[in-house]
Amino acid sequence: MSEERVDPLDEREDNEAEVKRKRLLEEMAQDTEVESLTQLLQLEGVRDFLWRVISRCNTLSEPWDSNFGKASYNLGRQSIGRMLIADINLANPQAWLEMQLKAARVAQQTQREEALKKLRRARSP
Repeated sequence: MSEERVDPLDEREDNEAEVKRKRLLEEMAQDTEVESLTQLLQLEGVRDFLWRVISRCNTLSEPWDSNFGKASYNLGRQSIGRMLIADINLANPQAWLEMQLKAARVAQQTQREEALKKLRRARSP
């Protein structure tokens, strides 16, 4: 009965080749995702939706809370928001800038409308 011995160097080379193949497949999948997101970000409705999601993640607010569970929940939400921002910037940094500029314009318009309402109330008898 002869046992076939496997050369450890051959096994190592096979493992390295498999790792390289898997990394290539992951890179190809990521490239496809980035390409898809790039196309989606051309649509204003998609950018508006992503802005709302990121806003709800409270990405730029303080996550800490005296309740550990609430703090963990907030940190998880922020992690999702940061991931979305990173993906958007990878796919199309200009889209992220457009989203921020639109949000600033909307906020400015809202402030104007509120100021006009206050003026009207002040003038009303």
